[in-house]
Amino acid sequence: MRTIGAMAAVVLACGLLAGAGEDKRVEVPAKEIGGKFVIVGDLGKPLGTFMTIGGVGGKPMMMDGAPFLADALDGQKLHGTILIGVRRGAEIKEGGRYVLRGYEDGGMISSPVEAGSTDIPQTNYHFSTWFVVTAVKEQPAPAPAAIKQNRP
Repeated sequence: MRTIGAMAAVVLACGLLAGAGEDKRVEVPAKEIGGKFVIVGDLGKPLGTFMTIGGVGGKPMMMDGAPFLADALDGQKLHGTILIGVRRGAEIKEGGRYVLRGYEDGGMISSPVEAGSTDIPQTNYHFSTWFVVTAVKEQPAPAPAAIKQNRP
């Protein structure tokens, strides 16, 4: 799959930058992100790239945005599903099938912990991605309204 190949290339490049097999952090100046360095999201495309995803609303859980199990990308069926949070522009209901237009975005979430602090966040400070909806192409049909019968 192309997405896995692209992600593998990014992982390999990061490994080469860090030194083969070493656990070194690579510092990248923020001003270089989007220029010299491009962040590729969980959907396999650079952040900010418009795309259409299809899938099903997932079971509510703690994550950035409403959980969405994407199984199609730009009209092509994926080999599995990709769990991503959906923000803005759509109310995603568990089990409902949707086709969404938008882009993947990301940023640092949670709070960094200062050495010696007793305030511990629920999750570690980390980079996360989410899908920003700009248009809902398809959504589940509303449940039929109850039929009222007028009987004397």
